[in-house]
Amino acid sequence: MLAKCGHVVALQSTARGVQTTAIVLAGAWALYTFVYKEILVPKSAPVNVSIDLQLKKIESTDQQSNQPVCVEMAVKAVNPSSRVAYLLPSVWFARGCKIAKLDSDDGQFIDNLSTALGGSSKNSSLLYFQEKHFSRSNWTFVGGGGLFEKRMLKPSEAISFTLILSLPILSYDVLRIEAHMPTAGDTDGIEGVWSVDKIGPRLDIYRVGKDNKPIVIKTGANGLYPLRLNFDEAHTYSEISLFAHALPTTVAQPNRSTN
Repeated sequence: MLAKCGHVVALQSTARGVQTTAIVLAGAWALYTFVYKEILVPKSAPVNVSIDLQLKKIESTDQQSNQPVCVEMAVKAVNPSSRVAYLLPSVWFARGCKIAKLDSDDGQFIDNLSTALGGSSKNSSLLYFQEKHFSRSNWTFVGGGGLFEKRMLKPSEAISFTLILSLPILSYDVLRIEAHMPTAGDTDGIEGVWSVDKIGPRLDIYRVGKDNKPIVIKTGANGLYPLRLNFDEAHTYSEISLFAHALPTTVAQPNRSTN
């Protein structure tokens, strides 16, 4: 009888052990599922901030030669990802150019186009391209400034910026505006400082060290920042015609395009 009772107690203990193990395993699986879905997956998801840049010429029925031509620039940035985006300071720059008539034969056009594409592959920010019938020259910086300050952009959050740019009439035939929006994995203790030269915009990133002393974060031989920074940059540009006169009839000498 005692042996039978002992056997029953052992079975009950085994059942309780199996039940406890099942509960622990179920809890562990639930915890893993929560951590994986709510923490690991969102953390590994890429942050892709998108920029929409729209330009609109403000028309006037009685435009005078001593009045400026005005262009409205509207910029909208959206975070479509499931993670918070950490924005570094973003900027916009505007360039204007003149257009001249250019008549090149097919062979010459193909050669110039190949040269232009080669320039784009080396420095995409210069936006080289080639047209067959017209050329662009005298690219000049005509404006620039900040877009959005350093801040967080929550998932699905959007921010916008609108500005009126004034230019002297007849001075430029085409206006190009570009926007640069850099992001990092975390901007705590990270600062971005923009500058510009004749070639284009430049961003320097600093880590704030002891005594608030900025320490520049250098890029590697490949031109990329360290992976731990999780640096990325959204970049877009848009163009608008400012023509208020007839197209040029003088034929320009065809040469390498730096459109």
